[in-house]
Amino acid sequence: MKKIVIIFFGDFFYDSRCINMANSIIDDGQKLYIIDAGKSENRFRGVKLFHINTITNGFYKYVEFFKKTKKIISKIQPTTIIASDLYSLPSACSFKEKNIIYDSREIYSQHAGMINNKMKQFFWHMIEKKFIKQTNVVLVTAKGDKVILNKLYNNLKIKILYNFPSIRLKIKKENLLRKKINLLKNEKIFLYQGVLHPGRGIKNMIMLLKDFEDCHGVIIGDGPYKDSIIRFAKKHNLLKRIHILGKVKYTQMMQLTVDADIGFSIIKPISQSYAQALPNKLFEYALAKVPVICSDLVEMKQVINKHKIGVFVPYDNMVKQKAGLNELLINKPKYIKDLKIENLIWENQESKFLKVI
Repeated sequence: MKKIVIIFFGDFFYDSRCINMANSIIDDGQKLYIIDAGKSENRFRGVKLFHINTITNGFYKYVEFFKKTKKIISKIQPTTIIASDLYSLPSACSFKEKNIIYDSREIYSQHAGMINNKMKQFFWHMIEKKFIKQTNVVLVTAKGDKVILNKLYNNLKIKILYNFPSIRLKIKKENLLRKKINLLKNEKIFLYQGVLHPGRGIKNMIMLLKDFEDCHGVIIGDGPYKDSIIRFAKKHNLLKRIHILGKVKYTQMMQLTVDADIGFSIIKPISQSYAQALPNKLFEYALAKVPVICSDLVEMKQVINKHKIGVFVPYDNMVKQKAGLNELLINKPKYIKDLKIENLIWENQESKFLKVI
């Protein structure tokens, strides 16, 4: 029996990919340990979570996380360590001569949150450069990320593991979201779910409500952009039709997602990471049979063309976004009728993941 550690600098219970990996490891009969920076429950399917509470801020919180995580790993003596983000990678590499997997879900050193801080961007690029060479396998969620990482660091062993949701999440529609925000049957729901950051098309969704008076915007998530979103909605007299629900545990989110009429993922390519984005929310919407409107960026465009789960539009063209919404609202059944969901679920990726670990 292998002893496998998942490290994540965030709350495990709010992260789809960590949960999918954990379920696969447990179902495969391996011994699993989870280290995170969350404050949620202490167990997942009988597996103990080691919550790292960082009391420092700025750079020092990463150092504190590294030291505390390293201490736990040395006691566990695992056979495989999965670093679920760049911030967990130094901790994973602190335990030498083991199977170290780096789950590079995006181009972290080119993340949008760093584009205005070149020193921070350079620092994390150097951290990634130093430790990525010590890994056995790097996982990415799209083909474009594989190309970029190999250009940055050369000769990496990279496997593509799409960020699909698990079929475990598929549920029947019970109108929980509609009841939660007290909507009438004829009122439609535009949905954004994910972290609240600039460049995610949230304000686009709000502005489009002006052209769709029977629609409401629902936002599931939290983040530093929340106050700006509220001010923007208030400025345009749309606050009454915007509902910000905050963070929802991943295993409970689909109960709300299924009630939406259209899922939003209009990303602005303000960084290389965003330009190559292939958000897991696209596939979550698909599992919930909610047509998606997304940017015409390369990775998302390919998914729409291949699987017909919605429409793609220019991120900065509100006229075409309005036309795309009209198309989805009128022809919604067309986008969900012939969807072969088995092609877009985690279980379709599971065997590849188990080979890696």
